[in-house]
Amino acid sequence: MCYLIIFSVISIVIVTALVIRHIRPKRLLSPVGRAVVVTGCDTGFGHAMAKRFDQEGMVVFAGVLYPEKEGAAKLRKEGSERLHVIPMDVTKDSDVQEAVEYVKTNLPDPKKGLWGVANNAGISCFGQAEWCSVDMFKRIADVNLWGTVRVTNAFTPLVRLAKGRIVNISSVLARQGTAGFAHYSISKHGVEAFTQCLRYELRRFGVRVSIVEPGNFMAATNIYTSDNIDRVRDELWEHMKDEQKEVYGKYFTDMVDIVRFSKTLGSTDCSPVVDCFLDALLNENPRIRYEPKDMYWYFRTLLIAHLPEEISDLLF
Repeated sequence: MCYLIIFSVISIVIVTALVIRHIRPKRLLSPVGRAVVVTGCDTGFGHAMAKRFDQEGMVVFAGVLYPEKEGAAKLRKEGSERLHVIPMDVTKDSDVQEAVEYVKTNLPDPKKGLWGVANNAGISCFGQAEWCSVDMFKRIADVNLWGTVRVTNAFTPLVRLAKGRIVNISSVLARQGTAGFAHYSISKHGVEAFTQCLRYELRRFGVRVSIVEPGNFMAATNIYTSDNIDRVRDELWEHMKDEQKEVYGKYFTDMVDIVRFSKTLGSTDCSPVVDCFLDALLNENPRIRYEPKDMYWYFRTLLIAHLPEEISDLLF
């Protein structure tokens, strides 16, 4: 009877929270003239965000890794005069500091600060932990986690001045690790922790901090291409010891094939993720967490995040 009562109370709390989340009024601030920094704008979500925010009338500072390549050129060609394409390798302090100085100089009103930062830049990888070098783990974290920290800390004084917004991208794998993606899950789990701490630290200054946790959008982004998959495959195989190659041989090949197939799956439309970032930046009462994902991933996340591991491990 006691367990039944506890289960009933937990169920009521979860259902109530979900209802409140989805009936939340959508009162948006005017986007016109609000300045926002977006990282990782060469392709994928960041590229789509830069274009959408520009169309909404925002002043956009689009950070790109390759300022001379097609993604940056397309933004310059198709964007308005409000869209600034700036070089920004989020793994380099010098790049980020130069970006800060550029933004300060080109803000519509420097006294009002910077309204928002959208930390989107990220890379992925695959391969079981035993196959991967520590350098591979570090490389993923340097972009996804430390890049987010680096950019956030550099721009926080300007955002604090504006009482603005910081929005970080997480992943469906941040709260539910899975075989073959330890390095990626570690980096995104770190982003989750950083974002939560940041939310508590900055709310006293009127800064709102949100996290966007997408589901499977591999087909909508360039996070995996055939060349990327081949490069990771070769790096993993070269790093593995002879004993590991013998033990994992066929499984290794199967996993590469699965990743190659999986990159064609999931949503091909970036707009659900872009919509979440836009709402987090402009809603008078932004959500703490946005989850643009299909029903399977939504309920899988819900169950894995809240059920005891002994139960969720049986289900998944």
